[in-house]
Amino acid sequence: AYDMFPRPGRAARAAAKVEGYRDFARRAGLEPNSAGAWVRRVGDVAVVGLNSCLAPRTPLSASGAVARDQLIWLRELGRDPAFQGARLRLALVHHHLLRMPFTVGDRNPLEIGMRLRNAVEVMEVCTGAGIDVLCHGHRHHGYAVQLPSRPLVVASPSSTLGCKSTGKAYAWTLDVHGRYPVPTILPLRESSEP
Repeated sequence: AYDMFPRPGRAARAAAKVEGYRDFARRAGLEPNSAGAWVRRVGDVAVVGLNSCLAPRTPLSASGAVARDQLIWLRELGRDPAFQGARLRLALVHHHLLRMPFTVGDRNPLEIGMRLRNAVEVMEVCTGAGIDVLCHGHRHHGYAVQLPSRPLVVASPSSTLGCKSTGKAYAWTLDVHGRYPVPTILPLRESSEP
């Protein structure tokens, strides 16, 4: 939802993308708040969407951040009895929250200009709000990590381009029927080769 390239009209293009996102969200019944975040209840599962596409000041950077007003909203949501009463609470965010180790598969992932600039704060607020599972994309490397006393983090690579670590295209499935969902991989094809 933001424009990485510093050229005339950047602010107008970014505003149009944000409005396009808001229009899509409204049509999908997500009703984003003024900060661009939303919550939707599906049975006894609560799903939260956070917008991490807060544009960086550095040209050509693909980094992001979750705006302060979204984090304040999530803290308040975490105190809501209806939200606390959900059997399972999922959060979706575009940018990744965890730095990857330097050796994943046979390729080394790059971090420069890609990170979630306030990842530590986002993780703390999600933990405090009672989020059980954090799902993100952005990095084309897939992993699932359960840190002690933190939400399960599930990173999904591109289902079209495949995982940059393994070269395989897959998607995660997450069975949300149990209290502790276990992510499993659904292979889409053998490799990212055409």
